[in-house]
Amino acid sequence: MAMEFRLTFAGLLGPNKGVEAKHTLRQIFHRQLRNLWQRHAVLRDFVQLGERDARHAWPTLPAHGFEWYPLATRANSLHCEIDALILRPGEPGRTLSDVDNRLKVVIDALRMPNSKQELGRTQDGVAMQPSDGETPFYVLMEDDSLLSKVSVTTDTLLEDVEPANTRNVRMLLTVRVRPYRVTLNTTSFL
Repeated sequence: MAMEFRLTFAGLLGPNKGVEAKHTLRQIFHRQLRNLWQRHAVLRDFVQLGERDARHAWPTLPAHGFEWYPLATRANSLHCEIDALILRPGEPGRTLSDVDNRLKVVIDALRMPNSKQELGRTQDGVAMQPSDGETPFYVLMEDDSLLSKVSVTTDTLLEDVEPANTRNVRMLLTVRVRPYRVTLNTTSFL
């Protein structure tokens, strides 16, 4: 049995979102993943063990001015599976064209950025820096090579998502994390 949890999003999900919009989505997932680390018994145990003995701390990965805290990394031998349910306005077959590019935006927001340029800039043109509560910055995975399965279901959204826009969605991601190599640290994810 893998570790399983849900991430959600409601709002504009366009296929060609800029890097700033991807980082905004990354921030939404960061808050949910931070809560997961605080509430999930297995992850909470890893945090407490790391506080007692730094040798057992879950590693943060510093990059681009941030301290990233990915759940799945090559070093810990964990990989992810995602089942996405995307609810969108309109009739089936007439809306949410280009599902694959919209899903790419979501996947990019779930991983560490590959470069500082992927973080974008503030409205003042300053390079993005961590805000309050973003150190460490929680992400699902180190990079998308650790994504072993993706499935997508789309359906009709039967409520309004603000602000009103035909590209607004309500999305539920079911995430499963499991080891691809069993070690002492990954037995909790079986």
